[in-house]
Amino acid sequence: MPGWPGSPTRSTCEPVPGAWSVRRRGEERTSHAIGTGDWVLDEDTEDPDPAPVTTIAWRLQHLHWSFAGRCEWTFGQRRRRPADLVRATVSASLALERLNTVLDSWRAGIGALTEEQLDTTGFGQFPHGSDPDVPFAVIVAWTNYEFTHHMAEVALLRDLWRHRG
Repeated sequence: MPGWPGSPTRSTCEPVPGAWSVRRRGEERTSHAIGTGDWVLDEDTEDPDPAPVTTIAWRLQHLHWSFAGRCEWTFGQRRRRPADLVRATVSASLALERLNTVLDSWRAGIGALTEEQLDTTGFGQFPHGSDPDVPFAVIVAWTNYEFTHHMAEVALLRDLWRHRG
């Protein structure tokens, strides 16, 4: 269920009330849900302040959205909206499989680049970032940072769920 850890009820899968998660289409709590199919990720067009707490499910699929979009707009046809590249799921194993698949594609694309391409401003055209305005090496560094910090958050949330009273 949405959030994954704990019991299969929404209230116990969210680390705090009002957390962003993966929800059935039509039950999202935000103005701009992401994904195709029956399940979507809560999302707004503007970053809320303060930022919401998000579930493990949301964080993993947010990473999938980000890397799938960057793959499409760097190594793909640069046509599909990043939100249309994510088919959210409430299955942890399927979400991890999808994330690992897109990460493999990203690594393969990065591994095939020349130094000149890494230094090229605008090599990536991802529409939700600074890709068109900075050398592509900056984007590679940024995606490494994003992956590291979101996976650290996942690990912390997982540990908190394990030690919950």
